[in-house]
Amino acid sequence: MSEMHREQPDEIISNGGRNADGSARMLSRWTFDYEPARSIVEEHMHGRVLNACAGKTKLQHDDEIVRNDLNPDRDADVHLDVAEIAGTLCGHCSDAGCNHFDDHCKAAEREVTWTDV
Repeated sequence: MSEMHREQPDEIISNGGRNADGSARMLSRWTFDYEPARSIVEEHMHGRVLNACAGKTKLQHDDEIVRNDLNPDRDADVHLDVAEIAGTLCGHCSDAGCNHFDDHCKAAEREVTWTDV
């Protein structure tokens, strides 16, 4: 198993303050409504991306984002328990020849922790 690469923080963003539109900026249950978190994630997405716990916020990306949310009333591509994703989605993903997904699926099969978007 390979070692996990960790980067040192290069910026500290305080919680609170105001977004560019003047609305209050704070963490909430909707992680990507928080502008600093959304910006960081969107900057680092590449290829086909799995948003394993999508919630209500939609990320912007040039490629496909597969949205999963356990709540069947949420706008999502699939409605799976996040614990079932590796066994369920990864099988389909490999058949379809996905690129970025495959890395996550292989990591999950090796029982390596991988983070969703």
